[in-house]
Amino acid sequence: MQKIRKVCLFGTVLVICLFTAACASSPNRGGREAGRGTRENLATPVTLKTALISIVDEIEQDRIPSSTDSRRVSIVVLNIDTSWPQLSDWISEELTADFSNRRTVDVVDKRNVESVRREQMDQQTGYVSDETARRLGRETGAEYLITGTLYEEGPYFRLRVYLTEIERNVRVMTPSRYIVRGDPQIQPYLERELQEKALEEARRQAEQERIRLAAEQRRLEYERQEQERQRQIEAQKARVAWKEKYLYFGVRYGASGQQALMSEKDFYPEMLEPLNIAITPQFAAYLQIQPFDMLGLQVEAIHHRDTIEYSGYYFPPGVMSAEKYTASFDATSLIIPVLLKINGRPENIKFSLFGGLYYTMPLSKMEYTSEDISEEYDYSMPIGWTAGMELGFKMGPGALFIDGRYAADIGATSIKDANGRNMAVFERRMVWVTLGYELGLFGGRTYQPMW
Repeated sequence: MQKIRKVCLFGTVLVICLFTAACASSPNRGGREAGRGTRENLATPVTLKTALISIVDEIEQDRIPSSTDSRRVSIVVLNIDTSWPQLSDWISEELTADFSNRRTVDVVDKRNVESVRREQMDQQTGYVSDETARRLGRETGAEYLITGTLYEEGPYFRLRVYLTEIERNVRVMTPSRYIVRGDPQIQPYLERELQEKALEEARRQAEQERIRLAAEQRRLEYERQEQERQRQIEAQKARVAWKEKYLYFGVRYGASGQQALMSEKDFYPEMLEPLNIAITPQFAAYLQIQPFDMLGLQVEAIHHRDTIEYSGYYFPPGVMSAEKYTASFDATSLIIPVLLKINGRPENIKFSLFGGLYYTMPLSKMEYTSEDISEEYDYSMPIGWTAGMELGFKMGPGALFIDGRYAADIGATSIKDANGRNMAVFERRMVWVTLGYELGLFGGRTYQPMW
């Protein structure tokens, strides 16, 4: 009977121990089953907060020893990389808080790993360098390192967490979750980012518009300056157009002062009195060819009237005393000078120096008048030379100027009667003063004055 009692007591103790062990192990089994249930729904988007709790559960259940083990492991949450630093800090803090609240692990104070966080590491893969891992283990005493990333994937966000064993620097777990679009933790940062992008886009468009307007302003200013330059060029061309000609035509009208030196071979020259100075009208037209900037060749046609008056004494036949008489010669001729001209046209001024030879072509017979005698004779005049200057200014398309010159015959004018007898010989000395207008006919030459 006593043996039966001992067997029953031993059996009862054994049943109680087995029951107790079963009860102690049942929560862990339930957690792993819950973990498997969570992993079966990884493709279902959840909120960020839910995703963090789910990931902490998964890490705790699959990789962290249970509280019944002889010791607790230590972990450190280093960084969760996102597009927004403040959100990264929030996720890191939430993970740290969730692990701390479970009381199944020792969580290293984040302040103890700030120096390590500044070390270079690949945030996209979650790996750290061997040296950084060893330093982290020595300085913090942590066995596991948690990093991660949050990024956009399709229509959702994806949170991927990396669990790294520090001693071996080996990634041992990579849980991930899809996060719904519009998550209350992410949406403010996303909206702020969208606002910043919109603001940046507005600034970019405003800057582009400013650049466009500035470019347009520069273009308009350039066009204005170009138009002004063209206007100035055209104005300059208009100002100098009267100078830039190859051929000039001009007319002059004025007076000719004429004096003649006479000798009569049939009489005594000492019996002749000095002649008067005759003032007669004069009209001229000319063409000037100017192939060079300042040098031109001018041919003129001058309608000229000669009026020669003189007085003298003669001895009538059978009379011993001399009698005084007066006589005059009148003729119309065309004087044709060929001149070499040096022209200067600074600003709106015309200035010329010229010199050359002329030929006189009679247009009528020489009319001789003395007392009651009036006769006409043929005559011939020698060539002569002339020199002078012109000074004027631009007026309208051409130039108005005054011409002053001196002319003298080289030789004597011969007047003969019907028998060929030389009646009188005179040499002309003339001063011409005329007012003229000159107009350029053909342009194309660029005028470059020497002063």
